[in-house]
Amino acid sequence: MALLTGCNQKVQKDNRQNSPKPNIIYIFADDLGIGDLSCYGATKVSTPHIDRLAGQGVQFTNAYATSATSTPSRFGLLTGMYPWRQENTGIAPGNSELIIDTACVTMADMLKEAGYATGVVGKWHLGLGPKGGTDFNGRITPNTQSIGFDYEFVIPATVDRVPCVFVENGHVAGLDPNEDIADIITDKAKNFIASHKEEPFFLYMGTQDVHVPRVPHPRFAGKSGLGTRGDVILQLDWTIGEIMNTLDSLQLTDNTIFI
Repeated sequence: MALLTGCNQKVQKDNRQNSPKPNIIYIFADDLGIGDLSCYGATKVSTPHIDRLAGQGVQFTNAYATSATSTPSRFGLLTGMYPWRQENTGIAPGNSELIIDTACVTMADMLKEAGYATGVVGKWHLGLGPKGGTDFNGRITPNTQSIGFDYEFVIPATVDRVPCVFVENGHVAGLDPNEDIADIITDKAKNFIASHKEEPFFLYMGTQDVHVPRVPHPRFAGKSGLGTRGDVILQLDWTIGEIMNTLDSLQLTDNTIFI
């Protein structure tokens, strides 16, 4: 492993070359609160897959975040820096430039240097492209591959901000209006895991489900009894279950840190 120290700092290599490296999956569950999960005592909605994850690991009951909103919280996680000490880390517009300096040593850079395959899937909301405006009609650069990720399949901002597109490795991906966001990004995450099962991997996955606008898939619509917000919590729980089942089927569970 290596040490993440923030912008413009060198990566310190670990000499334990023969130590097995655990896979790492970090899921950013946007707009989900501690009171929304049955493993933390929620009684009006059931989240059995997240409960299973909690039962197999550690639950935080006293934890702190660098920010309570999207862009700065993601910036802090991926760079190791306090967002309020940096410029341009407020909630990013849909066409924002990449707000992480490509000179930064990010979490993805750190793990890539340590021999990991790195991937980002789902809601990004840290900007893409150069200062002055992003042209989504051609190759988008800089992108997440400029800050340590080998593979990207991202929603540039949020689905209540334009452009409402998927970007895959620097290019806008084709979109079928009938496709469901949760299904698409879950499949992309599962494919990334399966394609890197023979090597250590780091997957950062940002979910959209609980963030507005909330549009549950028909198989979840009306199932929670709590309206659309409850329905999309069920949808998020399904996503977690799909990732866990993928790890189980590939016999990766025991060597994966899942946050």
